[in-house]
Amino acid sequence: MTFKTIQTPLIALGIVGTLFLFVYLGGSSVLPSITGAPRLDTTEAPPSASLIGQQSPYFDLPDISGTHVKLTQFSTTPIIVVFWSTWNSQAADQIQILDQYIAHKSPEAQLAPVVAINSQEEKSLVSSFVSRGGYQVQVVLDTQGIATSQYQIKSLPTFFFIDSTGIVRDVHAGVLSEKELMDRVDRVLQ
Repeated sequence: MTFKTIQTPLIALGIVGTLFLFVYLGGSSVLPSITGAPRLDTTEAPPSASLIGQQSPYFDLPDISGTHVKLTQFSTTPIIVVFWSTWNSQAADQIQILDQYIAHKSPEAQLAPVVAINSQEEKSLVSSFVSRGGYQVQVVLDTQGIATSQYQIKSLPTFFFIDSTGIVRDVHAGVLSEKELMDRVDRVLQ
């Protein structure tokens, strides 16, 4: 075998390897510039941000035990509504963080109630997930996706911070640490 016979495959392998490293080390922002595809703006506000300053969409959803939870039950207190699912690892991790937030109930802490709306999963799957984790957060089921649609959910988890008059004051798409969660709740409670 001569050098000329393997030269072309080696060059091709070198080019592919270089492109792989370039994309791998450069992250997702490099690929659109290589392919000419339009770049997605990840800093753009989620579609649900259009609800800020608006009356929160009404929901009446069953929890895991079958008891209905209604938005109107929280008409005199601020509330945190978070959309999540068990299949999304970040959203599932968020339930653990919410549980830690709930565990910090103390006389001096002002905590808003949390309603975690599971987006379009079967009751048995959600119930098993909550039971395995021993979570205390109030989980309700949006199996038909009606609330998910009304709240314009495009990514999970997505948070809504709703004041005591039912107005959406803040929206956040993505995971929040316990401290970030507390900071946002403090702003809504003021």
